[in-house]
Amino acid sequence: MSLSDGGLVQKDPSDIAVYGFNWAAELGDALIVTSTFTVDGLRGDLTTTPLTLDAADIGADEQSTTFRLSAGALGSKWRVNNKIVTNETPAQTLERSGFIKLEQR
Repeated sequence: MSLSDGGLVQKDPSDIAVYGFNWAAELGDALIVTSTFTVDGLRGDLTTTPLTLDAADIGADEQSTTFRLSAGALGSKWRVNNKIVTNETPAQTLERSGFIKLEQR
């Protein structure tokens, strides 16, 4: 499932699913050489059952990024930030965010 900049995705607390960002439209011929993710809690029970992000990777096309989310407390809302660096000279550093809301599905 793809997150768009500022977009909202619903996730069931029991889901373990792969999400991602598609950077192709913004990169042209450039490729991603590094990608880092951060997760920030925004609302709800953020301490007893935190959202877990792992398995972060750069896609085979080198213009997308993926990550896996698990856990999270029902009713909580999280921001997932993705910062990339391109292979250009000079390199670009770009950052986008999407939102995850934990809902029973």
